[in-house]
Amino acid sequence: MDEQHIEQDINFEKEIEKIQKITPGKLVKSEIIKINNDGVLVNLGIKSEGIIPINEFAQRGIPDEFKEGKEIYVLIKPEIQDGYRVVSYNQARIKIAWDSLLNSYKNKEPVNCKILKN
Repeated sequence: MDEQHIEQDINFEKEIEKIQKITPGKLVKSEIIKINNDGVLVNLGIKSEGIIPINEFAQRGIPDEFKEGKEIYVLIKPEIQDGYRVVSYNQARIKIAWDSLLNSYKNKEPVNCKILKN
């Protein structure tokens, strides 16, 4: 086998690893492709696209910093909508925050927070 074929085999293995990581419940770095009335379309990095449904932004609206090309983290959901994997930006943010808090607790690090009263 020549060097070019070996390199192609290695790249193919990397692509298979990426596909295996796109499972429900996983946190994935994605890139915003398009924003429309249905939601935010994102590239999941495996020749697959996901959609953050517009109803996820019902209370606060789509964040102003969301622009085409911006990278964001999303959480993969099990549903499919119009041929796209449904993903959640809000659930990704919650997971990242909890993971950070848990990590601080395990490492006995102080946590800065703001206490709110209803």
